[in-house]
Amino acid sequence: MAFSYRATILSKKDEWIEIKVPLDKFEATSFGRVVQDAGAVKPEEVNALGFMVSDKKAGPFKLEIESIKVVRAAK
Repeated sequence: MAFSYRATILSKKDEWIEIKVPLDKFEATSFGRVVQDAGAVKPEEVNALGFMVSDKKAGPFKLEIESIKVVRAAK
């Protein structure tokens, strides 16, 4: 079964915020449904990153991103 991983983040209107999402907070999904027991994200297999507005409200929206950084987990 093919699936993607997602994590929910919240933005704040007219405010710059820093968001950190540990890999263990991502959940596997297939066609929008959570896939149970899919296992953790394998960083070496990540090949794309996307953003989805999912508040179901029509209207203008702007998302500005200054940077995206991957940080290795502490051992």
